[in-house]
Amino acid sequence: MIKLTPAQRLMLRCSGHDPKDGNGFGVELRGAANWRTARRLAQLELGWIEGGAPNGSELPGLFFANRNGVALVAEPGGEE
Repeated sequence: MIKLTPAQRLMLRCSGHDPKDGNGFGVELRGAANWRTARRLAQLELGWIEGGAPNGSELPGLFFANRNGVALVAEPGGEE
């Protein structure tokens, strides 16, 4: 079982759940703390990052939870 910090759990929850593909929606990354949290979640293979200045884009970075990340914060018996 993966132990998540409150910030990691919150980011996964904020990513939500897209019933079309089972992954999350994008969470805009602003500030060093959000980037650090998103990078750690990506290292744990619970999602991925797209865009952002550190990745060569002028647009804000986005974190997307993958199915594993969504499953960690889904409510038992809920639609998440």
